Amino acid sequence: MDATYCILWLDDQKDELSGVIKNLENRLHSVGLNIHITWQDRFDEDSLKPLLDSLRKHSPYDLIMIDYDLGVGKIGHKITKLIRSQTYGDMVFYSSAPDEELRNRLYIEKVDGVYCMQRTSLAHEVFALAQNAIRRVVHPNYMRGLVVGSVGELEGLFEDTINAIIRKKGHPSETDIREMAKESLQEFIDELQKVNLPRFESMKIEKIIKKLNLRIKVNLLLQLLEEDGSNMSLSCHQVISRFADEINQHRIEFAHARTTNIEGIPVFQDRNKKVWGPEEMRNLLLKLREHYDAALHINGFFNHLP
Repeated sequence: MDATYCILWLDDQKDELSGVIKNLENRLHSVGLNIHITWQDRFDEDSLKPLLDSLRKHSPYDLIMIDYDLGVGKIGHKITKLIRSQTYGDMVFYSSAPDEELRNRLYIEKVDGVYCMQRTSLAHEVFALAQNAIRRVVHPNYMRGLVVGSVGELEGLFEDTINAIIRKKGHPSETDIREMAKESLQEFIDELQKVNLPRFESMKIEKIIKKLNLRIKVNLLLQLLEEDGSNMSLSCHQVISRFADEINQHRIEFAHARTTNIEGIPVFQDRNKKVWGPEEMRNLLLKLREHYDAALHINGFFNHLP
């Protein structure tokens, strides 16, 4: 299950932070979050350039931590300025030096929106910042996605376990598995025919429509819009006719594929091994909005007809 708090941490002495990290891990685990830290311990121009280029395109981090003294001098404030120019998210500038000195350094560099913290209280103060991530996780829409993603991971684990048992034990045979699959599918079909279908004879129309699967609902709606023939109906028909390809196939992938980690960053990888980057996610969001608007328009149109 992916509920991960991702930190980009710039420090040349990460071993000295082991106690802080353990403390922070325990605090986050207590509220259901995992932690993943990407470390940056080289601060020359050649080492920082790929990082800055990547952050300019997309920052997958919930928090960026930057030490003041990075082993090559007290230059953390200068690197903070470089990073802030590429991305805008939660950032922490920390040191054992007084807060006033840290704030003054950032003021001179004209860097805004950065938290200044003391090294001795990092775990406590970072956890307080992470409360925002906790609120994000319990948001209904985020939780919906988390549940769908988790079920996809569980489904994959079930499949892997079944295959592992078969490999280890050597049975059931391929023939047995095919027969088991056919029997299970036939039981499902029999239940539909003997139990579910007869109920439609006395069931209210609203309940029947609610019980139809999504594909049948979409096809029925398209048929009704085409029969209505109004400009509004035909305009919405053009959008909704693309629903299966533009939305539903991706919904199925999101429901059944697993979240994976690439270089510690949670990414979505569909069952064809295609990794979805920020651009693909944004495009899907735009398509969702287009279909949602069409559905709202046609719903309002028919619900307000006299």
